[in-house]
Amino acid sequence: MATVTRATLRNDIRGDLMSWPIAATLDAAVDSQATTIQIADDVYKNFLEQKVLIEVDSEVMRVVDIEDAGFRVIRGYQGTTKAPHIKDAIVYIHSSYGWTDYELNNRIIPNAIQWLKPHAWIDQVSAAFTWTSQTIEATPPSGVSYPQGNFIYRLDVLDTDSNYKPIYGWHLYGSKIRFNRKASADHTLQARILQFQASLTDDTTVLDNDNFRESIVKYGAHLCLNALKTNRVRYHEYAAALNDRASTPDELIRVAFDLKNQAIVSREENAYPKPAGFASTYREVL
Repeated sequence: MATVTRATLRNDIRGDLMSWPIAATLDAAVDSQATTIQIADDVYKNFLEQKVLIEVDSEVMRVVDIEDAGFRVIRGYQGTTKAPHIKDAIVYIHSSYGWTDYELNNRIIPNAIQWLKPHAWIDQVSAAFTWTSQTIEATPPSGVSYPQGNFIYRLDVLDTDSNYKPIYGWHLYGSKIRFNRKASADHTLQARILQFQASLTDDTTVLDNDNFRESIVKYGAHLCLNALKTNRVRYHEYAAALNDRASTPDELIRVAFDLKNQAIVSREENAYPKPAGFASTYREVL
């Protein structure tokens, strides 16, 4: 059973990058327009240097100055929405080069999942559905439509012994299954489906296939490092935080390519072959 969530992927990506946030709490509630915040945990205040990123709920802020009253921030950073936050809300403190939950959730992980296509097909069995007597069409479970994505490669019918066996003489027609003859009676069917991994829209949804965990993580870490090349300051701050050997452009670029290669190898090891051409099994029933 799949157990890999979006939170799992975030942690794995940060593990590859060696970049972890620090958790603190708000010392006082703030409204959506406040430009100064207070952190309750004194031990963490030393980490809040200028330019670091902080994340409260789903809003990212950037610290621009340290004042006696607290930390002056730019609200709604990275395209997030300004919002009120209650006292004791969790504050995640990221290094200036760090990757926030918002960035990983909305750009890095979705792009890494999208990159799996068209190689990584996931084999699924649909819920049972009915082919009604005297009709030539049946409606499979929602989400099956050729050629937009999910792909039926086999259709089984429930026989009198309560076993499913393959049935032939059908093809996909938009979101319908069309047969080359009318049903002589009501038949219960199930479909074998090849589908793509859908985006993870929250932290409770899990991957359909855990085998693609490494592919997503390695490619996500590659995207993170690749993005550093467009921000020289962020790049040098991250490189300096690692060690002297990683402080040259060539070294981080090499690491980014290595992560991508690992992602490709993992994806190919777990990929199903692409289905051929049009979804059709027109032939005589034996």
